[in-house]
This record gives sequence, structure tokens and C-alpha cells, in this order.
Amino acid sequence: MEKQELIIEKVVDNFSSAPGSSHFGELGQRATRLQDEAMKILGAINQVLRSILNITYDLKEMRVR
Repeated sequence: MEKQELIIEKVVDNFSSAPGSSHFGELGQRATRLQDEAMKILGAINQVLRSILNITYDLKEMRVR
């Protein structure tokens, strides 16, 4: 378009939901669900790391014996 010497104007759209709208509430629910899912994933990672550490400690004890 620039080669054809047309004037290009970029339009910026800043959209934000009103606090009382259903879109705003839906975004809040979606954020809460994502946070809950992240906490579940982090909890699972924590369990795996604890298991790995316990296994390494057990292996060290077995080597000592």
C-alpha cells in the first residue's frame, strides 16, 4: 500500500469492560479458574519434587549401608 502512495493510519482500540457488565464478570471467573489450575499444577510439581528428594535420600542411606 505504501508503494501505491496511499496514506496509512493505524487505529488504536483500547477496550475495557464496565465493572458491572457480564463480560467483566466472565473475565474474573476465567482468571479465577486459571489461577486454580495453576495452583493444582504447582501442587503436583511440589509432590513430584518431594518424592524425588525422598528417593535420593533413601538411595544415599542404601549406599551407606
